[in-house]
Amino acid sequence: MKKTPKKFYVKKPVKVRKNKSGEARSRFVRPHLTWPRLKFPSILRLIPERFNRILSHIDRFTLISFASGVLVMLVGIALFDFQLDTERLTIAKQNKEKLLKERDYWQRIVGEHQGYRDGYYMLAVSEYRLGNTEQAQTYVQKVLELDPFFEEGRVFEHVLKGEKK
Repeated sequence: MKKTPKKFYVKKPVKVRKNKSGEARSRFVRPHLTWPRLKFPSILRLIPERFNRILSHIDRFTLISFASGVLVMLVGIALFDFQLDTERLTIAKQNKEKLLKERDYWQRIVGEHQGYRDGYYMLAVSEYRLGNTEQAQTYVQKVLELDPFFEEGRVFEHVLKGEKK
């Protein structure tokens, strides 16, 4: 058995215990082994204190400028997105006006020519583009009454019912 070097011994005082009769008896106490504590250099103390103060001010300035830069970018993105939304809204309004004019045109044509299959078909398409699917279905049924073999009318009827041919 190897002997442990003396620098690792921690000597404990010998405790004296008394018997029931009151006699003092000594007991052998074995010394405990302890390892020396290693002291590592603090990572935070690599920079001298005066530089640390300067760096803390720089860090604050950097953090504030970064946060304000991000805020400015977010505001810019929001304004750009708002501008795009307004442009899209005006385009959608123009498209809706165009679709309404188209629907009115085909209603006028169908009013003048009652048996015009293509007029009813285009009227159904324009109603569908406007979002009036029930009205479009009635016009498609009228198209198929006029010409039961009209292939585009059958395909459009399946589209309106949600089926794929």
